[in-house]
Amino acid sequence: MRIHSSFTVVKAISFWLLLAFSQAQAQGYTWNNVAIMGGGFVPGLVYSPAQQGLLYARTDVGGFYRWNNSSGQWVPLTDMYRGNNFGGESIAPDPVNSNVVYAAAGFSGPGTILSSTDQGNSWTANAIPVTIAGNNDGREAGERLAVDPNQASKLYFGSRWQGLWVSTNSAAGWSQVTSFPVNGDAGYGLGWVLFDPHGAPGSASATLYVGVLAMSSGNSNLYRSTNAGASWTLISGGPSNMITPHASLGTDGNLWIVYDSGGYGPNSVLTGQIWKLNTSNLSWSNVTPSNGPGSGSGGYAGISVDPENANHALVTTIDWWGGPDRLFSTTNGGGSWSVIALAGSSYSVFDVNGALYQRGCNNGSGGAGWAGCVAIDPFNSNNAIYPSAGRGAAAGFGAAPISRRARFPGPTATTTWRKRWRFT
Repeated sequence: MRIHSSFTVVKAISFWLLLAFSQAQAQGYTWNNVAIMGGGFVPGLVYSPAQQGLLYARTDVGGFYRWNNSSGQWVPLTDMYRGNNFGGESIAPDPVNSNVVYAAAGFSGPGTILSSTDQGNSWTANAIPVTIAGNNDGREAGERLAVDPNQASKLYFGSRWQGLWVSTNSAAGWSQVTSFPVNGDAGYGLGWVLFDPHGAPGSASATLYVGVLAMSSGNSNLYRSTNAGASWTLISGGPSNMITPHASLGTDGNLWIVYDSGGYGPNSVLTGQIWKLNTSNLSWSNVTPSNGPGSGSGGYAGISVDPENANHALVTTIDWWGGPDRLFSTTNGGGSWSVIALAGSSYSVFDVNGALYQRGCNNGSGGAGWAGCVAIDPFNSNNAIYPSAGRGAAAGFGAAPISRRARFPGPTATTTWRKRWRFT
C-alpha cells in the first residue's frame, strides 16, 4: 500500500508540473485567426456611403466582416460570439456616421440586432422579439435592416414572420409597425427596406419603400410610406405574383426592382424580371435583359445603381444553371444589357489571387454562380463587387471579385475582376 500511495503521489505531482509547464507554454503563444481562402455563401455586401473604402460583408453561417484596404483582408467582426449571432441576416452602416454600423443576427428563434460605434470592433447586443433565420432560404434578400439617413437614431427591420419593426433609439428598443399591412409569406417575410434620402437632416425621412416576399399576393409586393411610416400604400401596376428580393434607388428617382418566382432564393428561382418604377409618377417599365435567362431557366438576385450615373446599373442572375450565371451591366437605363462577368468568356479576366474558383468538382478561373448581391462603390463607380458560390459548389469566399477596370464595361472592353476574399 505504501508503494502504491507513493506512486499515486508522484503521479499527481508529475501531472501538476506538466500542467503548469503546458500553461506556461500556452501563455507564451500569440493566437491569431487562420487565413482561409474559401468558404460558404455571402448573401450581402454593403458599402458605407459615409467613408470611402469602407465595406461590410455578411455571411449566412460565418458572421460579419469588414474590408481592410491596407492589408487586403477581411476582418472578422463577430468572433467574440458563438451560435446564434453567427447568422448574418442583414447589415446596415450608418449613412452619416462612418463609425456606426448595425447587424441583424440569428439562425433560429429570437434574434439580435447588434450595434457598434467603432465599425464592428465591439458590439452591443440589442434584443428584438422576432425570429431571425440568416441561413434559411431568402437569405440573399436585402437589405432587411436600414438606417434613416436623415434621423440616424431611427431604424427599420423587415422580419420573416412578424412584419415590419422600427427602433427610434439606435436599435436599443424595437416595436412593431402595426400600420404595415402585410407580413409576407411565413418564413420569408419582408425582403428589403429603402429610404428616399431627400429630406431635412434631423427629421425622420418622409418616404420609404418596403419589398415583400409573397409569391401569390396578386400584386406588385411593393409598399410605400410618404409620412415617415405612419401609413402605407400598395403601389399598383408592375408584375404580380413575384417576390422582390432586391431593389436600388437611383439619384433620378427611379427605383430598380428585382422580381423572381419559383423559389425565394438562393435556391429554386425559376423566372426573374427587372423593373423600374418612376417614383414621381408611379409609372412602371420592364427593363429585363433580353439576353438573360428565359422563363423557367433562372432569375435575378443583386442589383445596384451607380450613384454617379443613374443610367448605369449592374444586376446578377441566380439559379441559371444552364447559362451559366453571369453579371449584366447597362449604361442606358436598362434599354440594353451587356455581360461583364462570365466564366470562360473572352471579356472577363479573373485573378484567382491564391484561391481557385470552384465549379462542381473542377477548379475554374471565375464566374458568377449564386451571386446573391452586387454593389457599386459609391465613391468610385469604376469599382464594383459581387460574391460567387461558384457553379454547383460552395466556394463563395474564394470567388468574390472586384472590378478594377472599365467604368461601363461590356463585351468589347475586357473587365478585370480581382479576388478580394482573404479572411484572417
